[in-house]
Amino acid sequence: MFIMKINNINSISYVNKVYKKNSSQSEKRVTRTGDGPFKDRIELSDLSKEIQNHIRDIENTNVDQGRLDRIKRAIENGSYQVSVEQLADRILERINEQNGGK
Repeated sequence: MFIMKINNINSISYVNKVYKKNSSQSEKRVTRTGDGPFKDRIELSDLSKEIQNHIRDIENTNVDQGRLDRIKRAIENGSYQVSVEQLADRILERINEQNGGK
């Protein structure tokens, strides 16, 4: 049996000592939220709440499935045409909307 010693300290007892020290410190950081047993609690940042709301909005958006299927088929068979002028106009409209119509 090989026992590794670092600076004349048995590594297992040293690890146990460090573990106990860290365990007692982590127990001090736990706070009770009521009279009942301890409960886990997660708080989401404002950004994550905003992202959740956007995801929920996207999931609740009505999609014209027939139009979507026609566009997919046109892209797959190479017949989908994009009007560069219409695309540029839509991009500029969205930018104006985001900037408050400026």
